Amino acid sequence: MNLAKRIGHLKESETLQLNAEAQRLRSLGRKVINLTAGELDFKTPVAVQRVVSRHLAENKYTPVAGLDRLRGLIAAYVRKEYALSGLTADGVAVTAGAKQGLAEIFQVLLNPGDEVIIPVPAWASYEQQVVLAGGKAKFVKLRTNFDLDPKAIAAVITPKTKAVVINSPHNPTGRIFSHSSLAELAGLLGKKDIRVIADEIYRPLSYVSSSPITKYFKKNLIIISGFSKSHALTGWRVGYVVADRQIISALEKLQSHTSGNVSLPSQYAALAALADPAATKKIFGSLGRRRLFVAKELAKIPKLVFTIPDGAFYFFIDISKVASDSTEFCRRLLRQELVALVPGEAFRAPGFVRLSFAAPSAQLRAGIERFKKFIAKL
Repeated sequence: MNLAKRIGHLKESETLQLNAEAQRLRSLGRKVINLTAGELDFKTPVAVQRVVSRHLAENKYTPVAGLDRLRGLIAAYVRKEYALSGLTADGVAVTAGAKQGLAEIFQVLLNPGDEVIIPVPAWASYEQQVVLAGGKAKFVKLRTNFDLDPKAIAAVITPKTKAVVINSPHNPTGRIFSHSSLAELAGLLGKKDIRVIADEIYRPLSYVSSSPITKYFKKNLIIISGFSKSHALTGWRVGYVVADRQIISALEKLQSHTSGNVSLPSQYAALAALADPAATKKIFGSLGRRRLFVAKELAKIPKLVFTIPDGAFYFFIDISKVASDSTEFCRRLLRQELVALVPGEAFRAPGFVRLSFAAPSAQLRAGIERFKKFIAKL
């Protein structure tokens, strides 16, 4: 049977391929240290567990866009964090993670052939989600310091351009885009009818101060975020979209025919997370210490080039002085030293590898030592 052509156009995630190989080696009893993960090693916060446990008997559908109370609390949070004074609950939709929110936004925005500008390196799913929606991804390189290049973005805008994706703090580089680059991009976009899709999932994990995206963009802005990174609720699958009412209404219509509402326990988990800022502070403090440890240890390895991330929990390491092929580099590292990293090819950035420090401290230390040992042999 012939499958839909759109599925044939999708590319399997290289991150998932490496994870699968790491799991295979673990099943054989090998002690693999996985530093690929885009998820935290922390358990579900106790406060969240307690709240959810009180509602386990509930089993009814909720409104497609989420519990009214949850939408209202998210709106209140975003009003405070982003200075969006007019935002109300009907400008919020709850989704099964930020990933679903992004996928649905592309589905409701794009007609066949519409273009979305994606600065690269970039998270691989942006491109695939655009393809699934019938659109075309147009890639623009970040500057050598991984800041936005507004003029390069402006240069590829065409009448078919529907949106620009902004992800800051950035995956995979950990960069927070500069005030000057965002202000310049806002000026260049001017009155153009182009949506700015701001993937803000890592914003709560920022180690340096920065202005909210709403300082630069208000009209045509779509904010995507969730609780996976801020509260270690990755598996609970709960995120949200903030946009104008026309888009939220369209997203709600789409979601009503796909997943329906986000699972009720997950929505209660999000309610508890919003009431528990202490959990984020604990996560942030631990990540901050790991970040400095990894930076100190990587600095001891000759010929590697890296910058300390401004946010998120990744180091994006230039290995071009020690290896010519980062995919093969990662395969050999996994086979020889049982350490899993993500090759830069997964983000359209050959010559780099991504190291996640969202791993238990003992594993992180051991993984760095194995990484040093591997590099020394090259």
